[in-house]
Amino acid sequence: MTMQQNIQDLKRFQQLLYVLFKNEMGLLISKMRLKDHLTLQERLEKDKLARLDTQPVRIRMVLEEMGASFTKLGQLLSLRPDMIPKEYSEEFGKLRDRVKPFPSDIAIRTIQDELKVPLEDVFTTFNPEPLAAASIGQVHDATLNKGEQVVIKVQRPKIDQLMRTDIDIMYYFARLLQSHYPEVSKFINPVEIVREFERYTEAELNYMLEVKHIEHFYRNFQNHPNVKIPKPYLNFSTRRVIVMEKIEGIPILDIRRDPKYDKKLINKILTDSIMKQVFIDGYFHADPHPGNIFVLGKDRIAFLDFGIVGIIDDRLKESITKLFIGMIQGNLDIMAEALVNLDIVDQDTSLSMLKKDLYDAFAEYHNTTVNRYDMAEIFHKFIALAKKHNITFSKDFILLGKTMITLQGVSKELDPDYNIVAASKPFVEQLVRQKLSPREIWKKVKKSSVHLAAFIQDFPEKTSLLLRRMSKADEDLQAIDRDIKSMTVEIDKSSNRVTYGLLIASLIVAAAITLPFNAYTIAGYPALSFIAIVLALILSLMLIISIAKERKLF
Repeated sequence: MTMQQNIQDLKRFQQLLYVLFKNEMGLLISKMRLKDHLTLQERLEKDKLARLDTQPVRIRMVLEEMGASFTKLGQLLSLRPDMIPKEYSEEFGKLRDRVKPFPSDIAIRTIQDELKVPLEDVFTTFNPEPLAAASIGQVHDATLNKGEQVVIKVQRPKIDQLMRTDIDIMYYFARLLQSHYPEVSKFINPVEIVREFERYTEAELNYMLEVKHIEHFYRNFQNHPNVKIPKPYLNFSTRRVIVMEKIEGIPILDIRRDPKYDKKLINKILTDSIMKQVFIDGYFHADPHPGNIFVLGKDRIAFLDFGIVGIIDDRLKESITKLFIGMIQGNLDIMAEALVNLDIVDQDTSLSMLKKDLYDAFAEYHNTTVNRYDMAEIFHKFIALAKKHNITFSKDFILLGKTMITLQGVSKELDPDYNIVAASKPFVEQLVRQKLSPREIWKKVKKSSVHLAAFIQDFPEKTSLLLRRMSKADEDLQAIDRDIKSMTVEIDKSSNRVTYGLLIASLIVAAAITLPFNAYTIAGYPALSFIAIVLALILSLMLIISIAKERKLF
């Protein structure tokens, strides 16, 4: 890292400290021993060192003032209520990028550098005024040489360096917070939060990942009559530039007071499209807030901005389907079974206690109508249960929960009587019928038969390998057995020698003790002492002979 970069990092660090300080979080700065990094004038403002107010609204305002990286951090945490308390997650959901666009000449230079050709070689028109600006990049509309109307998403200059600096500072703050506020670790893990944000940022800074997401969604909805996905232009997209089809429409909430739109129909199209993404495609838009959904006509919508997506494999899909069926039917047994099948329950977790808490938490939904279900409340109940039983939900499961909550919020804005669980009931029931249809069963049989055929084909070779390994294991066990027997013999020998030694010592001690008692003598010596000494000599001789024989063997 260069000296200039170090100076920039220090300036950024002091800037962030002052944001905390002027928002009356001086007590936090003081306790973490960071006060010396403030200027003398700032430190003289003692009244601002008195208060440590961590209300969600105040923290949100601080994150906004700290800039793009910290705003992004708050937005990520709004999607991860498993990492922070519910009230903070909900408040951070209000964070929006409020940044000024960067000059169009820089955008043009970036596009030309990335595509390695002059702008006019690809585009006949280019609008220098951005349509929108965000913390990572901004969007311009243009026309390709073949006449297609497109939008160009261009990354901000040096945004990766700025993000890296802020992430390093985040790690520093997180470690200080953990060391000076150990009670915080009971509720959140600051270092893990920064680590997750780092992964999230690295993915967002690589536009090619987003292009792949767009391409995936485009294929899944290419022939859908009610859902439009912008076409990506792969030849003109790089790590810092995305070119995609321009979508002409209006943000979904703008139709609320327009009588020409059927709000219930739009809601149904929106709900069914998300359900298709989750339960059929296993690839879903994880940030369907109103700005990312456009209405193109009376019965057509479009999705935009594919920076955050969730991916569900077949096993997770089956468990989530069961979970939804349990919710729809008010069947808590199915819900409990689905949770266990998610493979998130630790072996130390008491399943009986988990099921009991599940029944207690969802008792109000038992045998009730789905119209009473509240997706946000249900999801937060799951999070509370997970925290109580030390269960870790996968990131994609959490994203799914937040997607459903966001979807419910958008739908209720269009129609206050709309219920996402009730609306999804026909879709899920149709999905269940489809899975039980002869065609789907035959598909599963064919899939299983392929695995079975491969198993049968590999069976002789695998069996031979198993037998060889078993034979080798048997030889190893026999060698171990021989070693154990040898060791046992050695232990026995050592034990016998110790016994001999103890007996010899005892006899010598007995001889010494009985010397005064000379009522009976043998060869002029007290009889008892004489016998003890003779026995000690005999045993000593036996011990010497035993050791000599053993040494000859080696």
